[in-house]
Amino acid sequence: VSLLIAATAGFAKFAMMWAPAPVSRLLANLDVKIKENPKDANLHYLAGRLHAYIYSQNAAANANAMTDRDKETKAQLPSWPHFDSITGMNSPAPAPSSKAIEHLKVSIAEYTQSIQLGGNKELTYLGLGWDLEQADKYAALMGPPQSGLQKTTPPLSYKLQAMYAYRRAYAMSISEDLKRESHNISIPGISVEAGEGMLRLA
Repeated sequence: VSLLIAATAGFAKFAMMWAPAPVSRLLANLDVKIKENPKDANLHYLAGRLHAYIYSQNAAANANAMTDRDKETKAQLPSWPHFDSITGMNSPAPAPSSKAIEHLKVSIAEYTQSIQLGGNKELTYLGLGWDLEQADKYAALMGPPQSGLQKTTPPLSYKLQAMYAYRRAYAMSISEDLKRESHNISIPGISVEAGEGMLRLA
């Protein structure tokens, strides 16, 4: 019985931690945090991922996203389990709405800003690669590409920018992923998702 109670309590704690919350609330909470800490690279990463998620839901007004609570303010912020694929989201069907496209543009800008602030982590490049892959798919709705991280004139195409982001994610993660594989850890690594992204664009 004691084991059952402990298991139930553990599940309840996990469920509360990852409870879904309306994206409108998460956006508002995140906006406050970014205004307080504009140079926090991780907050911009969270914003990029949340806007990408809203895009994938075609900017549905009733969309929910996973959440965690900020330790200092107790405000709900977007959060994702480590096993949740950043590139596993679907494109909006049958096509993205104008609102969804705006969220995709904001996501690209937020991921880019996170990297420019020093948040050069693999997941940021992976998320940016997925965004730019979507932008390439719906280039007619997105308009001309911006200069991006490469700052080239004229800007590189969405496809080439996506390839660059995926390559960076792959290069930054392959060493750790190989170590995980040697220990028989079966959760797909970032390098696998980045490699699959590059194959889709090839």
